[in-house]
Amino acid sequence: MNERPERRDSDGDRGGKVRLVVGWILAILLVAFVLANTTSVSVNFLAKKVEMPLIIVLVVTALVGAAIGGLLMRHLRRPRGDHGDRDD
Repeated sequence: MNERPERRDSDGDRGGKVRLVVGWILAILLVAFVLANTTSVSVNFLAKKVEMPLIIVLVVTALVGAAIGGLLMRHLRRPRGDHGDRDD
């Protein structure tokens, strides 16, 4: 019988659940905030003025921020000596 012992890592499991709950709470707050701000606004970006609903500006800003955060986390988790070079 080649069974592995069940791993009981209460701190790691609890930490994951806490992050999940906090993530859901932040997502719900973000949705509530976005839905409460649907008026049209002027946005100046790269010398161009655009009129659009504030909800679009907020969603795009949140998505860009999440993408940048994800890229930074991926970069920070990479081992120090690994620069993406492969020795084939």
